[in-house]
Amino acid sequence: MKVSMRHIFASFMLCTLVAACSASHTAAPKAPVSPEACVAVIGTSVANVPPRDVPVIVVLHPGDVACLVSDSAGGIRAVPQAPANSPHISVRMTAERGMTLLAVKNDTSQGVAYRALMQLPNGPQWNETSIVPVMPGLFGFESWPQAIGAIALFEMRLETSR
Repeated sequence: MKVSMRHIFASFMLCTLVAACSASHTAAPKAPVSPEACVAVIGTSVANVPPRDVPVIVVLHPGDVACLVSDSAGGIRAVPQAPANSPHISVRMTAERGMTLLAVKNDTSQGVAYRALMQLPNGPQWNETSIVPVMPGLFGFESWPQAIGAIALFEMRLETSR
């Protein structure tokens, strides 16, 4: 039986793929991120106002940080600061080299889901963007390859475990 280099290479790649998949299923889960205090840093721009019919929790601009906590009615609201030992969510918006990043740190015991509108710089129109829920005790990152002038978070809620 004649074995070609193509068959050897294919066998090698298949073995490598199987080993990688097996290792990823047996790896220990990553530990949640340690809670940290949150101090809000929100700009004072009022030029970027989202549509009135959207129940916005907070509007962020590049460089802003928002601290969010659960209220007694089960909703989420923005606060000026949140201590490390209390459940909270911190959200930071950054822009660098023409790209935008939204980092969400979930220091609660429940997952957090939300919706977001974004507005391009100097643009009047707000457009909804897709967002991935953030698991308890972890970071969630959303990024866009262009500059974004503002992001409005709304319909934010804590999710129960399934």
